[in-house]
Amino acid sequence: MDGQLICPEFNFELFCYRILATEPKDPIAVIDMANQEAWLARRQHQAKTKDNDFRRGSRGRTYCEDLARMVSVLMNGNFPSSTKPEFKAAIRPLALHLLKRYEIGQLRQLL
Repeated sequence: MDGQLICPEFNFELFCYRILATEPKDPIAVIDMANQEAWLARRQHQAKTKDNDFRRGSRGRTYCEDLARMVSVLMNGNFPSSTKPEFKAAIRPLALHLLKRYEIGQLRQLL
């Protein structure tokens, strides 16, 4: 990553569509992109505000939490019971694309 956020708007659904447009090769590449995005968002926030993390409930915090949830889903192949329908809807197109070539736990059955 070149120091630019993929989705500076902190919109998780838009992040998923932008990743989908890049034709990720495998789930590991998507996991790496999500981890880098969260790290870069926090780093840029810290540079601006001197705070280590976003405020609880802020758009940036929610975005980073969704990115972490995405990593968990792709690593475990399962949605945590507390997963919101909006998250599932946002990740669905990207997950279905990845499932064309890869088995990711029980994700196919859950979508």
